[in-house]
Amino acid sequence: MGYGRVTWSTISSAKVSFRRVLKHESFNKAAPTLVSNDSGLIDSVIPLLNSKIIQYILNVYNPTLNYLVQDIENIPIHNKVFNNDNILKLYQSCFVSSKKDWDAHETSWDFKQNELITQNRKNVKDAFGKFKDYWSGEFYHLHHNEEELNHQFIEIYGLKNELTSDVPLKEITILQEESKIVNHELFIDPVPVLLQLLSYSVGCLFGRYSLNKSGLILANQGDTLQDFLNKCFHQPFA
Repeated sequence: MGYGRVTWSTISSAKVSFRRVLKHESFNKAAPTLVSNDSGLIDSVIPLLNSKIIQYILNVYNPTLNYLVQDIENIPIHNKVFNNDNILKLYQSCFVSSKKDWDAHETSWDFKQNELITQNRKNVKDAFGKFKDYWSGEFYHLHHNEEELNHQFIEIYGLKNELTSDVPLKEITILQEESKIVNHELFIDPVPVLLQLLSYSVGCLFGRYSLNKSGLILANQGDTLQDFLNKCFHQPFA
């Protein structure tokens, strides 16, 4: 199945957060990493590590800001966590939603096109309306999945009297730039969304992006207009 890796920040003033390490990513002492020769094993463990259960356990035997490798290795993992189809399905759904959010920003290596452009509407107002509907759905879907995962692990570890599955909306990590929680509801702010469109538009003007082709077009020193035309229209221009 191939090897898998999971990393976290050594020092955190908030709850510890665990992330899958992809093939092209590296790690260092500020972000220690556990490695397994079974990627399926990592996929089973990551949702548990990000659940309320683990924060509860870590707070018991390590109530500090430092989360060392030994602390994570000492976490008791119940056998029912492994090869649990329901848990894996929920985790994969969470992963897909989170990656879509990351890839919707220009900082992602897999960025394709600005989100308002992908809505394919006649004007910005309509595009923002579609954007808001779509990403609100993704946000609440992710929230539901995280609470359901908490419920699954609380049942497995028998901690119904100590913990609830509730997840505050402010802890949902997608739409960090574009939204805030107002009166316990999601509010998507149009300003950062429009600023992202402006940044993408400037990128189109300078040839970094194009409406004719998704993804990065020109990014190297010395790239010319001829290179831009060749990449966007798939044919040489005289």
